[in-house]
Amino acid sequence: MSDKTQVVREFRPEDIRRLKAEASKDIAVAGPTLAAHFIKAGLIDEYAFYCIPVVLGAGNPVFKDIEGRLDLDLVEERRYATGMVFLRYVPRNAGMSA
Repeated sequence: MSDKTQVVREFRPEDIRRLKAEASKDIAVAGPTLAAHFIKAGLIDEYAFYCIPVVLGAGNPVFKDIEGRLDLDLVEERRYATGMVFLRYVPRNAGMSA
């Protein structure tokens, strides 16, 4: 952790909205469980994925706790010689539709 890290015991969307409004840099969220809270609260402005061509056969789905439909528009794509691909998406609509 750093001096800019704060550990909280519950997810409060209003606190995140305040942090976003005050932030001079992007806020990153990692992990499907935490990200699901941000997605459900409409707090995600863009999604960035690195797709690595390795199949593990296990792990957590990226959108495991999301119900309904989330429409995304691809805004950036980068391919690497290793086969890895970077994909950046933005939400098509402000909210989710069922």
